[in-house]
Amino acid sequence: MKRKWICFIVILAVAVLIGFKPVSAAIAEKAAQDALVSDLAVLSGLTEAEVWHLDYLIEDLEGLRENIFIYREIISKVKTAVFNEAELEQLIKSNEPLDILTVFQYLEKSGMDLRLASGILSGRKPGSALEELLYQAESLKVYKNYVPADEEQIREWLRAGLLPEDILMADEIARDIDAGIAQIVEMKTAETEWRLISEKLGSTAGDNPAILETAKLSVKTDGQIIIFEAKSFMAAVDSANLGLKPAMDKGKALLKANLPVPVKETDLYLAQGFNLNEINNAARLSLESGIAIDRILAEKKAGSDWESLILKYHKPEKETI
Repeated sequence: MKRKWICFIVILAVAVLIGFKPVSAAIAEKAAQDALVSDLAVLSGLTEAEVWHLDYLIEDLEGLRENIFIYREIISKVKTAVFNEAELEQLIKSNEPLDILTVFQYLEKSGMDLRLASGILSGRKPGSALEELLYQAESLKVYKNYVPADEEQIREWLRAGLLPEDILMADEIARDIDAGIAQIVEMKTAETEWRLISEKLGSTAGDNPAILETAKLSVKTDGQIIIFEAKSFMAAVDSANLGLKPAMDKGKALLKANLPVPVKETDLYLAQGFNLNEINNAARLSLESGIAIDRILAEKKAGSDWESLILKYHKPEKETI
């Protein structure tokens, strides 16, 4: 009997020792988590309850620590929006914090409802760029004045000598300020740069010509809206997919024929990267000022804008009595 009691006591002691270590470790781990949550709350300005709730949603306290300021921005934005709590929780569970914040910032800037973020991000395909989703979200935006140009309008603009990149930039500015694209196109002259037009209208789209690398153009044709990437639109123009190339070639040929510059020189300037409108500007200023076309174009290539070159070299005709 005594031997049985000794065995029982040994077994009980072993069981207690085995069970004691995990309990002790769990207590230590909980204390460490409490301390980290407290620190994150103080650091970010969030409440401890908010931090704990975020940890519950993403189940990654270390990831939360790394992105705490992004989550703070997300929470600060939804506090000003009527957001369904369950929908917000699912948004946080399913997406990277930076993606959520980027979409929120886009929607805010566009004057759109933040609640659209769930629909935008849920439609994202694996490996797809976030920028593509944001452009598609443009269809969710309600414009008062902007409507995509139709096919015939684009033909007319190209016949008038407008370049494909001019149409792309006009569309970017029109969407940015919610204006009719025709109104923007009318402001473009050979002497006026897009940067100046954009500045006058309170848009930032024209400040950076590189925007054309990612620009997309919506075109109304046969009752549908077709969206072209910049390169695709230019290729469509070149291959006459929109029936535009003949008209564009005719317009260019007419402009080229009327330039006060020999055709061989014009071809040399074109090879240097200048367009026909720029060559026309330089030729006109050269005639007025007596300064060589090469010098004027060299200044343009060095960074001078047409506004400053016109002020520098334009000689108004004297009034005759």
